[in-house]
Amino acid sequence: MKLKNVLLLILGTAITGSSSVIFPVEKADAQLIKPLNRCRQIYNLDFSAPTHQNGQLPATGTGIKKVSKINFGNPLVSKQFGRYLKGQHLQFDTRQDIRNEQRYDQIKLNVDKKYSRYLLKFNLYTYKFADARNNRNKFSILFDTPTIQNLYFNGNGTISYFQPRIPGSGSISGRIGSFKDRQAISMAIDINLKAKKWTIIQNGKTIHTGPFYSKSGDIKAIRFNLGNLSDKYNLGIIGLDNVVLNGCNQFTFKPIPKPLPKPIPLPKPLPKPIPTPTPKQTPIPNQPCDPRFCDPVTF
Repeated sequence: MKLKNVLLLILGTAITGSSSVIFPVEKADAQLIKPLNRCRQIYNLDFSAPTHQNGQLPATGTGIKKVSKINFGNPLVSKQFGRYLKGQHLQFDTRQDIRNEQRYDQIKLNVDKKYSRYLLKFNLYTYKFADARNNRNKFSILFDTPTIQNLYFNGNGTISYFQPRIPGSGSISGRIGSFKDRQAISMAIDINLKAKKWTIIQNGKTIHTGPFYSKSGDIKAIRFNLGNLSDKYNLGIIGLDNVVLNGCNQFTFKPIPKPLPKPIPLPKPLPKPIPTPTPKQTPIPNQPCDPRFCDPVTF
């Protein structure tokens, strides 16, 4: 199997939050030049027993199986909800809370893990929420950076976002999708703090990619909230399940430089020639002089 296919397979594992704890989550090409991430699981909330008990508030505390805090209201762990949430899950229902002047159900997940990227996944199921008339209720996912980046599931069946004080843009908002009651909703949100953007995926389809602002450079907390400032118009029930949050640190593969070719060695210098010695002249031995020639000639 090619490396690219292997990494794509592992990407699916990272987003679904299966048993592996450390895994790459972004594809890379064959040259290993594009960035990869290594991730660790921060939360894996399926609201199952024995950590969470049916009919009770969700367990709070530290650890990947617990909610950090219940900020408002009384969200309760419940059994099967509709056709899709067949195990224990968490229900948000503010109809009962209104009688006690509590108009919100809200849980908080502390984050602040100093990762450059976060991958959030969760499942939703709504009942008498999106098709209710005059429903001013909202189910919100609030990202505290600490400036709040908001994703809304509105009572009219639309999905929208609102981000205040984006540098260079002011506040930005928009409608990005829709949903219906009694239908499974699977959400995945990829927040890349290094690239300053987020991608929102609904049922496997990207519905929004845009800027994401974090003044702190991190996500301090994530909150799930049902409620509005209205009173009798707080309608509907939300089921939340399979909340998985992975934190990722990004690094880049650098290509290994090719070694420089070895220089061609210079030829060894030729040895200096051994000089031929100059032959010594053999001296002529002295011979007795012939008197006829040696004596001076007298005229």
